[in-house]
Amino acid sequence: MGCLRSLLAQIGCAVVLLAFLLLGYVFRDQVGATYRRIRHLPPPPVTEVYQLPDSGDRAEVRRKLDSMSGSRDMPSMDFSAGQIAAIIEAQLRAGRRAIDSVQVAFVEPEVRVRASLDMTQVPRGALGPFAGSLEGRQPVAIAGQFHADSAGRLMLTVTALSVADFPFPRGTIAAVLRALRVPDVAGRSLPVPLDQRIGGVAVRGRTLRLFRYQP
Repeated sequence: MGCLRSLLAQIGCAVVLLAFLLLGYVFRDQVGATYRRIRHLPPPPVTEVYQLPDSGDRAEVRRKLDSMSGSRDMPSMDFSAGQIAAIIEAQLRAGRRAIDSVQVAFVEPEVRVRASLDMTQVPRGALGPFAGSLEGRQPVAIAGQFHADSAGRLMLTVTALSVADFPFPRGTIAAVLRALRVPDVAGRSLPVPLDQRIGGVAVRGRTLRLFRYQP
């Protein structure tokens, strides 16, 4: 009888331990955040997950927007980084066609864009002191935030720009965008054409949520 009680006690301890491990796994983010706050540790590094556009992404964006605008029961719709990459690439290439291989990642609340830039299409004067160091095709990285303007357009305001690991001062970003002849650029903000008006926008995790326009 004593052996049976001992066995049952061991089984009970194992079940309790397993339950604690399961709860720890399920709530690992909250537990980690609490531990870092108590120990005054910095937050963990954010992992950027970049996506390339697929051939059908622009059509899928249009389908989702049509569904959202045509249904009162659908106040918002989520879009992947690859779908937004397809739209951004189309807009950037509408200028000097100097940019291709666009990739997009969402890091709340920012959007981050990587691409390949043909430096021969960029006026030397726009590059300032970097003009003599940047030749051929170079990697370009952009960071910024989306917002919906008063006309219901999706706008991307660029807050950081680097070419081949050379960061450009924020005050020069508008001049570089103008030099690339991006259509309808206004300062550091450029429109992302959707063919539909939107009421708002938010980065949620690894998706971009667009909200239906309310006239």
